[in-house]
Amino acid sequence: MYGRKANVPEGVYQRPLPSRESTYPAGRTERRTATPREVGPFYVQGKRASDLEWRVYKALKRLGWSDANIDFQTPILGGRLPGGALLDFVVWAMGGPVIIEPNGDYWHVSSQALVNRDKQRSQMIAEAWRHPFRYHIIAQGDLLDDEMAYRKLLMLVGRGY
Repeated sequence: MYGRKANVPEGVYQRPLPSRESTYPAGRTERRTATPREVGPFYVQGKRASDLEWRVYKALKRLGWSDANIDFQTPILGGRLPGGALLDFVVWAMGGPVIIEPNGDYWHVSSQALVNRDKQRSQMIAEAWRHPFRYHIIAQGDLLDDEMAYRKLLMLVGRGY
């Protein structure tokens, strides 16, 4: 029987061992795996999303933001066309729109040239949009798990209304 020790009377259930290994009859052991991580493909508002975008979306929903206040992959200056851009998230908050860009460390923090490109992107958005907004780039290190994403977004955009 699963989880039973030899000196436990028949019919008495005993919870499995707290370790990652479970003992089976005849001394056989089997290694348990950790809870599996969510694997894609991920979709946000019907559009394909990365794992970081999915985590940001889940945190925004947990904070109480509705889909009516969240726009995912909002095109500006032609969207995917040359010279255009897609804004990952636009959260329509009481104090004005908040643009949130979750970025993986490999593509956005690995060199000074990429950091400068991100700064130019924020300036391009400011020129194209022509009204006040807050712009936040969130690095992968701030989105390691759901709880970290929740706390980071709580600081940046607060609770939904």
